[in-house]
Amino acid sequence: MTKILKTGTRIEINNFLWEQNEYKPKVYADISWDESGYSLKFTAYEENALATQTKHNTPVHKDSCMEFFVQFDPENEERYFNFEANPNGAMYCAFGKSRHEYAQISPAVIDTFSIKTNIFQDRWELEYKIPVNFIKSHIPTYQHKEGHIIRANFYKCGDDMPSPHYACWSKIDLMAPDFHCPQFFGKLMLG
Repeated sequence: MTKILKTGTRIEINNFLWEQNEYKPKVYADISWDESGYSLKFTAYEENALATQTKHNTPVHKDSCMEFFVQFDPENEERYFNFEANPNGAMYCAFGKSRHEYAQISPAVIDTFSIKTNIFQDRWELEYKIPVNFIKSHIPTYQHKEGHIIRANFYKCGDDMPSPHYACWSKIDLMAPDFHCPQFFGKLMLG
């Protein structure tokens, strides 16, 4: 799956896996890029979103959580970033090869992503920006230009919610919940 990434490209996170309940909220990610970096806006149509974590690099995946996992230069770098955030704007962020081999991004750096959230009666929204200089500080080979292909997946989860759920954009063909699987990332081409 390759999707052209233009201003305001909408990604629907609608592959619900692993849980047999009927909880399947509508979830979208709008992603754009410009010379300064990437802008993301997620929207989850769920009432009573769970939001217990208030600090960065805490287990936000247990709350209502929307996530972006990305390899910014898959031709030269196998490591990926995971950006995971809850309705409080608490974000877990790391860079590595797997869920077992990674380095957390410091809370001070996460604060530079301009995280904003809005909670409404029927939905919650999450916005943040990933600056090019942040990407290049970890991946010097990254080329931020039209035609460049990144590999990514977008997720919605809530491990400790009354109805646990796991949804993704690019389908994952595994028997148990695991978002740390870049082999199933989809392709986005900067256009």
